[in-house]
Amino acid sequence: MSAAAAAAAAAVSVRPPAGFAVIGIIGPDNAKLRSSLRGWTEAVSPAVLARFAISLRDRASAQWPAQVTAAEPDIDFLDCLGQRSGAGVVIISLFDAWLRHAVARYPHATFVGRADSDAVPSPSWLLAMLAAESERQAQHGGVGEQHVYAGSMQWYHWDELAFRPWGWGMGPHGAHRRAVHENPKHCTAEPSPRCAGPFPFAAGPLLMLSKPLARWYTRSAAVAKAVSAALDSRLNRTRGHGDDTDGGKDLSLAEARARGHFLPLSEPGDLDVRIFDDVFLGHAFCVGDGGGVGGHSAGGVGGVSNLTILALPPGLIEDFPCGGGKSGCQSGLRRFNWTVSGAPLIAHHIRKPEYVPQALAQLRRAPFAIPHAAECRPFSPAHTPAPRPYCLREGRSWQWCTLPFKPAPPMKQPPRKPLKPKPKGTAKPTFWDIFRGLC
Repeated sequence: MSAAAAAAAAAVSVRPPAGFAVIGIIGPDNAKLRSSLRGWTEAVSPAVLARFAISLRDRASAQWPAQVTAAEPDIDFLDCLGQRSGAGVVIISLFDAWLRHAVARYPHATFVGRADSDAVPSPSWLLAMLAAESERQAQHGGVGEQHVYAGSMQWYHWDELAFRPWGWGMGPHGAHRRAVHENPKHCTAEPSPRCAGPFPFAAGPLLMLSKPLARWYTRSAAVAKAVSAALDSRLNRTRGHGDDTDGGKDLSLAEARARGHFLPLSEPGDLDVRIFDDVFLGHAFCVGDGGGVGGHSAGGVGGVSNLTILALPPGLIEDFPCGGGKSGCQSGLRRFNWTVSGAPLIAHHIRKPEYVPQALAQLRRAPFAIPHAAECRPFSPAHTPAPRPYCLREGRSWQWCTLPFKPAPPMKQPPRKPLKPKPKGTAKPTFWDIFRGLC
């Protein structure tokens, strides 16, 4: 039996119970993409219930026939902003609506997750990781009773008034140095509502919250107020053609809400307009009800206590150029030897439906160790150049758990040999050359 087959067999043997987790796949209303993604969503069922979180506004604008819904029972429709509202606000609106919906509709799930619609995880690894986490919880206080925050952990600061991040990094000290460089006015040693942090957040294509943590989010009045304020901050309040004039003044907040036009992105990564839901979530967990999540202060006296961070290791998630041409996607996937330990286990940026089966086929070949939490330690950065994160204030018992994973480096592609020009007279004769010779 190959290493990949052995890993898959081991993962099946430690499959978590049915309905252990529910994952909402966040993205546009695209039937072809959903069909291709069912290659992995059906493979993790019934332990993981994967649902496609679709905005009712997207479905209403598409005017699809009623029979399409009957043929896709894995869709959950949400009352939130749709794709027409723009990339700046649609994701946080979808994610916030999904969390509130999932906590109410799936009360028996131990984990509530969120995945990008361009992400493809290894089904065997996902099941093994959740089963191992279930075992860890059983040994430390009971399954489903703990605050667990799982994902690819990175660090940022948050402007609580403008709802935008500053100073990304893989650790608190690098994030702080970068924040000071980007925003020297506010990102100083003293906490400021214009640069709150640094704090960890689960980034990337897949993150998971234990049910108690997801329930805390849905019950926080400060979080709900912050989401509303963030969306209001992105409303386009400039009067346009057809708006009632009022001395050239901008629209009032009520008028802008009624019109429902939001600011467009200047580029895909526009930090001033796009509200990043994953950074917003990490900030909410650190600051919570007593801090500045609603843009009031940076006291940092609230937030979640007794939180366990389950950090997915770097290298486990890999971005691939599968949003363009076929050759670029295939070349990207061939960068790794998928039969050796350390190959990626979550493929990201698989944006075209026809490339999802190719990525999934490679992920199924990737072997892995059963991902038990290898090390859990109190959450306390060892150095002091960065300000103490809100998450480490007195009375906040956080721990950081890591999973075993040693990423394999991408394979070196052999250099292409330059094409040698053929000597004159060696070209294959054409039909007309032969015809002229006969004449």
